[in-house]
Amino acid sequence: IADSVPVLDLKRLGDDRRNYRTVVGNAAGMPLGALLNTSRGPFQDIRVRQALSYALDRPRMVQGMFFGLIDPAYGPLSKTTPGYSAAVEAMYRPDRNRAIALLEEAGWKMGPGGIRVKDGQPLSVGYFVPPPMGQDVAVQMQAEARRVGIDLKVENITFARMQELVFANTYDMLPLRWINADPSLLAIPFHSRNIAETGRYRFNWARIQDPKMDELLAQGEAIVDPVQRAAVYAEIQKRVMDEALWLPIHNQVQTIAWRANRTGYRFARAQWIMRFYEVSEAN
Repeated sequence: IADSVPVLDLKRLGDDRRNYRTVVGNAAGMPLGALLNTSRGPFQDIRVRQALSYALDRPRMVQGMFFGLIDPAYGPLSKTTPGYSAAVEAMYRPDRNRAIALLEEAGWKMGPGGIRVKDGQPLSVGYFVPPPMGQDVAVQMQAEARRVGIDLKVENITFARMQELVFANTYDMLPLRWINADPSLLAIPFHSRNIAETGRYRFNWARIQDPKMDELLAQGEAIVDPVQRAAVYAEIQKRVMDEALWLPIHNQVQTIAWRANRTGYRFARAQWIMRFYEVSEAN
């Protein structure tokens, strides 16, 4: 058995049903996406954040890169997470004209080289990507953003460098993913108590301070009834996306292949691993 199998190899092995079996395990938690810093730079304006979300054709990007084996993400929770709200799937459908209209409304006019300008400054934002957090996808995002006049500068960095950027608040957007089986994980990137400070590393990289969000997150952590709890987390997911704090990209998956003479592997979506307890030799 092998995990983290490159997509091309997974497709090849999956086509050889005589010798191999494959699975794309969709992990519970937060899919791969990016948090947009609301405290500085162009992303202080919600219209710019929303424009970037409309500009990216995530379904087309993901299909082209992963041959349909990995699905696009639409909100701050993956579909395999309890409390996932399908309502987010109708938000930010690819709409380049809508993105352009929002940027025009925000005062960003087309300038030299196809990059928008406002008050003499180009619409340039930095996307800092440590490995292995989707450098290949970031390049596709860069091309999509440029079509509406956003200069998305992609820089590959180390995790140590990312910590420096977080502490100093000198970034525009950073990628994040999180493996967890409960929607309460949304407090990690969206509760105001989790805004990073020097010497206090936290994951509210959007730096959002929203009392209503904090209140909803506290309610979600306290409610026991599953129906009421799901309703609260659905509201949280909508609020996150309404404010365009989170740019979902694609499901966080584990690509796995094994020899066909074994059966009984089970994917543990909350741990991002395969379980071997029931494995036996196939007849």
